[in-house]
Amino acid sequence: GGGGAHHHGGGNNNNNHYQNNNNNNNNHAPIVAQAVQGSIRPPTAFANDNSNNNNTSYYTRQQHLDSYLNDDTLKRSTRQVVVGIDSTYDTVFQTTQGNALILRVHLPPSSPPPSNQQRRPPVMTLVGIRATHPWLDSKMQVVGYPQIMSEPSWAGCSLGTSVHQIVQHFQLNPPAVLEIRDEGLRKLQSTLPQPPNDTANPPPNYGSTFSADSVQLPRVPLQFQELDDMTRPELEALLNDETQFLNFVKTLDIFHQLQSKRTTVLDKNEKMAMTNLEKEQEYLALYQETSELQATYQPKFAAFKALLDEQEQLSAPPDSRSILKRLHKAKREAMDKSDQYAAEFIDGESGDDVRTFSKNFLEQRHIFHIRAAKEERLKNGNGGLVR
Repeated sequence: GGGGAHHHGGGNNNNNHYQNNNNNNNNHAPIVAQAVQGSIRPPTAFANDNSNNNNTSYYTRQQHLDSYLNDDTLKRSTRQVVVGIDSTYDTVFQTTQGNALILRVHLPPSSPPPSNQQRRPPVMTLVGIRATHPWLDSKMQVVGYPQIMSEPSWAGCSLGTSVHQIVQHFQLNPPAVLEIRDEGLRKLQSTLPQPPNDTANPPPNYGSTFSADSVQLPRVPLQFQELDDMTRPELEALLNDETQFLNFVKTLDIFHQLQSKRTTVLDKNEKMAMTNLEKEQEYLALYQETSELQATYQPKFAAFKALLDEQEQLSAPPDSRSILKRLHKAKREAMDKSDQYAAEFIDGESGDDVRTFSKNFLEQRHIFHIRAAKEERLKNGNGGLVR
């Protein structure tokens, strides 16, 4: 429900609203209240601003990053461009015209210790598009926000507040998009709901582009009638008094709509949880059965795998080099066996007569010649094996 304070008065005089904010940024009374989720105030690190700094003090790099990344509104749609490198971030948002835009924020290195002050202002660019806007140059760099244009103007400013105001300005005063060059941004644009063609449409929630659920939140109005008749001191008092601010928020219709939506979603989640719990025993039984089947499956699968490997070896085409090697060895064995048998017969060690010797010797030599013929045919590539 933070969008209420974020967009008040934005539909009447946007340019004057932002220019006044820019010119008077350092003339406000010190803010001592804690940051409220979705408010336009900077986080706690910047709450106790030193009114005597005369725009000459600079915050540290870590303070700037904390004000940006811990902002209750911005952090939901802000991501590091390169994980682990804290110099460049992308913030995704949607304009009142329904266009999704990506603001790339690059924070240069800070001063060396011991000061560690962030004197160099950030560089902000709209990436993935080609567009025209008074605040953009030809390279899509933001040049219309005075606080980030020089070191003196950056003094006393916070990164979170600056990004907040630039995003809000582009939301309420959208650039004229000429071309979407980034494919991811083009796909994101096609998934976003397009607002009707009327001026009363508010900007969507910053986090809507990253929302993974289907909860449809009510539209946050651009203007709150309750604030129109309040003077500037009254508005500042409202922002600086935590109790008064929260009481005011609770009187808004959008707050009650969000609370009603919250209750509906919680009830739905509770019913889903109860349904899951009712099926817990059934799921546990199925899990136990599956575990037992898996225990019997593993050894059977291992046996099947071994048989499959054996089948593949048997059905695979023969390797001619392996066969030649085995044939050559078998041929040599047959020849050696017949030669050994002949030597034993000559020496009288075989005990066979001439007829028996001739029969056995010819059989062994026949085996030798068959194996030699097979080897020869394979070597010459004549195909086939002699049987």
